[in-house]
Amino acid sequence: MNTNTSYESELNKRQIKFNHSANGVVEACPGETAFAMLFPLGAFNLTRSYDSESSCYQYQTDAEGLAKLKSNCEETVMILSSSVAALGSVLAYADADEIDQFTLNTYSLLITGLGELLRKVSQQSGEISDTLIQLSKQK
Repeated sequence: MNTNTSYESELNKRQIKFNHSANGVVEACPGETAFAMLFPLGAFNLTRSYDSESSCYQYQTDAEGLAKLKSNCEETVMILSSSVAALGSVLAYADADEIDQFTLNTYSLLITGLGELLRKVSQQSGEISDTLIQLSKQK
């Protein structure tokens, strides 16, 4: 087997076609955690456009790229949900007398921010699903 072809195949699995990037692709997950996926997800979210004829969003990628984005959204939602739950559990079991007001406010802002990210990524996941459904109907 040609190792160059194998390397290119593996590289393609980790990339998503993106019409606005300099080389036409972005890394599907540019880091070690789901949080690193937020940057590519945000790029696709900011460059999408709504197509009233098909009643779905058009993204700057192909169906394969959308499937990877959907998978990234699902993984990110799972990580964000687990993170919010874990932070809530820690706060529930913490001794209130040991937490100063600044720390409590910061903690609250963190949970709020993660919740906002969770809502946005969940929404984007649904929009990508709708687009994939419309694309499958066009075949």
